[in-house]
Amino acid sequence: MGRRVQIGIILPSVNTIQEPELSRVVPEGVQLHFTRARLRGEDPDEFRRMEEEAPAAAELLADAGVDLIVFACTAASLYRGPGQDREIVGRIEARTGIRALATSGAVLKAFGALGMRRIGLGSPYSDRMNRLEQGFFRGSGVEVLQMKGLGCRGGEMALVPPDEVTRTALAVNSPECDGIFLSCTNWRTLGIIEALEAELGKPVTSSNQATLWAALRMAGVKDPVPGCGRLLRQ
Repeated sequence: MGRRVQIGIILPSVNTIQEPELSRVVPEGVQLHFTRARLRGEDPDEFRRMEEEAPAAAELLADAGVDLIVFACTAASLYRGPGQDREIVGRIEARTGIRALATSGAVLKAFGALGMRRIGLGSPYSDRMNRLEQGFFRGSGVEVLQMKGLGCRGGEMALVPPDEVTRTALAVNSPECDGIFLSCTNWRTLGIIEALEAELGKPVTSSNQATLWAALRMAGVKDPVPGCGRLLRQ
């Protein structure tokens, strides 16, 4: 099968997980092209800088002829509150004329597809960042019932082993929640989602899973992606 679609992705500069994780499972004929914007930690100034750099980074991807552009950072696309994802998308689309999406918006779409209105939230973030995320979701109609962050800094997020991510997911589960969300595109999650869903009997999604799913659907690609959870099978 030849090339079907090209998806351009703007990563935080510190991110070492999303590129290999998505590239391993993307359907045949879908090409991923990555560039970066500066972001090394959770400081609001870092988030603002990544936002400011995003349109220029998007122009670089536009030069490659991509069909869709993704702003692939959860925290930097939600820390200012509901609607921030749409603002980022609007600036990218205005600069390039190419359709765009942001990870936080992709996550909200995934919640809708999976029927997740009350969630458990696990992340490598600080408590402060988790509270910002909780506020974004609450303002978007999703209730966070339990949350846990590991307090990682910068590149430490990429070093968390999958078994610790699994333990975090189990810790935020409750009978009342509709599903589990594992936040951060620099967190290794795709390989554990199926087992978690089987154990918990409810949907599990992550920043990387939701980003890939939303990008593929926006690009018109509906191929199931096996081994990566319910969302990418449907």
